[in-house]
Amino acid sequence: VIPLGQRRPCRHSPRYTLAAWRSGCIRDLQTTMKGRAEMTKQTINWNGQTLEISTEPNHLLSRLAGEEVTSLKVTSHATVKPLIHDTFTTALIESAGGAVDFVDVMLSAQAA
Repeated sequence: VIPLGQRRPCRHSPRYTLAAWRSGCIRDLQTTMKGRAEMTKQTINWNGQTLEISTEPNHLLSRLAGEEVTSLKVTSHATVKPLIHDTFTTALIESAGGAVDFVDVMLSAQAA
């Protein structure tokens, strides 16, 4: 991830062909993705419901936003529709104490 305020050299120069520009972007993305966490799944019991929490780093949004973004999906085994399916900054999820605590707060706020 490029720190906020710093930019990469522009690839929109006439000396780049479209194919070279695409391969450069793909190479940059692959370099950025190395060493990052993969998708994780956790199962919790919340108010008598078994919930599955899936988190996965969202590399594209992280590059666009300039900070780490995580995709979060919460599903119940009783329903097919996800309870939460959105993206949040990784810092926000970590400040709540992790994905399980973040989901607990979010669902408690929705229930109130």
